[in-house]
Amino acid sequence: MIRIRTAVVLAIGTLTFAAPHKLHAQNGVVEGTTVTEGTQRPLSGVQISVDGVAGKGAVSDASGRFRITGLSGASIVLDVRALGFRPVKDTVRVGATNIRISL
Repeated sequence: MIRIRTAVVLAIGTLTFAAPHKLHAQNGVVEGTTVTEGTQRPLSGVQISVDGVAGKGAVSDASGRFRITGLSGASIVLDVRALGFRPVKDTVRVGATNIRISL
């Protein structure tokens, strides 16, 4: 009886501490601006996706700004594409909010 109670208490304790950590791990964000390489003017309509994570990405707005949320890990690789420009891959730190990507 004591072994069963101990196992239940340990299981509940493990879930209590593991669940918030798992939820917190998905709260990462990256944000920045896409610009043209020569003039450094903002580029809208640029597709920014997280390499290897299906459905995770953004499209830059009229000011070239983008924001991707729900990320985990310390760093990610961004795959950046726009018509008329060469694709760019850039490794960025999760939590970075001042990324500048030149196309």
